[in-house]
Amino acid sequence: MRLIDELYDDYATSKVNKVVDNVFRIYNESADFKGTQLLFSDMSTPTKISGKYDVYNDIKNKLIEKGVPANEIDFIHNSETDAKKASTFKKVRTGDIRIFLGSTSKMGAGTNVQDRLVALHHIDVPWRPADVEQREGRILRQGNMNKVVDIARYVTKESFDAYSWQLIETKQKFISQIYRGDTSIRKMEDLDNSVMSYAQIKAIASGNPMILEKFKIDNEVQKLQDKERTYKATRFRLEDSLKKTIPELISAGKRKIERLKNTLSQRTEKQDEENCDIEINNKMYHTYKDAGAEILEFSDQYMELNKEYPLGKYRGFELTMTNLGVDNLFQNSADARKVIKIKGEYEFSFDMLKVPTLNIKKINEKLDELEELIKNEENKVEDLYRQQEECKRELEKPFEYQDKLDELLKRKNEIDTELKLDEDKPVEAISDEVEKEENEECEDEEYWEDEEEEEYDI
Repeated sequence: MRLIDELYDDYATSKVNKVVDNVFRIYNESADFKGTQLLFSDMSTPTKISGKYDVYNDIKNKLIEKGVPANEIDFIHNSETDAKKASTFKKVRTGDIRIFLGSTSKMGAGTNVQDRLVALHHIDVPWRPADVEQREGRILRQGNMNKVVDIARYVTKESFDAYSWQLIETKQKFISQIYRGDTSIRKMEDLDNSVMSYAQIKAIASGNPMILEKFKIDNEVQKLQDKERTYKATRFRLEDSLKKTIPELISAGKRKIERLKNTLSQRTEKQDEENCDIEINNKMYHTYKDAGAEILEFSDQYMELNKEYPLGKYRGFELTMTNLGVDNLFQNSADARKVIKIKGEYEFSFDMLKVPTLNIKKINEKLDELEELIKNEENKVEDLYRQQEECKRELEKPFEYQDKLDELLKRKNEIDTELKLDEDKPVEAISDEVEKEENEECEDEEYWEDEEEEEYDI
């Protein structure tokens, strides 16, 4: 409260006084090895305005009153040059400066003073998890002679502190999920850009449990509604798969099976390499070698690009050849890609090979794949039917958090009604009413002193 009005009473149980007590205790306990401490506060940094209250000087003055020498306390803000910083850091490392105060931006990365650190104090709450890591990274690092250190986080009851730490926790959970590759997360608000009105902050600080409950419930409702949107989007995809995608794939699979089976019925038996009947370029050949040689000779004739030429017949199928040309400008026509196609209801094709017998063997290999292709396609169709049944089962499942969401929404409406949010009353008016009601109840100065006794909690 003294940050708002320095005329407020300096209560013994205030956060600053608890920090001073804790720092002084650790100062004495670590005196034999000149243990050092870091105190972080991003708010109320030292000011050059004479007489203006700030947390840094308040802490320093109170520690001096307790007996800490002034030269053993310093602020990072006093070191305005790199040379001055280096000198100050050295004094902290040697224990000449034992209590060092600073902000995250000035005393974070690059502050290497870990040698004698025994404690670190978070007087306030930074906005980002990375800032917490930067602060604590000053003490939790190699080069510290102390195996056990203290890290203290100070929270004032019924203040904005609790909300700030909750915000940090929410951000860190999301960041950790990303690092783990958690695919269940689909949405995250940019909390760094979230802005709360002064009235909302005042409402939190007022200590009204219903307002504090509202923030908590609104957060839970948001999370569950995000899950509900994911659930509905998944249902939409499942319904689309069930009604359209899967039936179309099944139909296409069945048509392919029919074409493969018709092609199989057209196929004749494979003939011996030295005793066969293969027609190539209107001539009959009886060995793979002779038929293959004719294929190579046929390929040497002039062929227009991408035009399909009749090649011959084998095992009940028409054979064709197509000239697809060269792949780049540095190749000549002899390197042109020639493709042999086996014509049927289901067609096969392959690049012509330069070894005569291999082209005939390749034709046999392709045609002998028919049984396996049919089996594979039948398995795919069976799997699609299984997927179809799985979609039906998934669509029968309700939203698993529906009861919890309904319960939270009911409570949210009750709170909104109680706070008169359903009347579109501005948040400012509500928080002002809260303050007015509390002031009416707390006119007695003695009451305020009693309240302050219970206000602080570590």
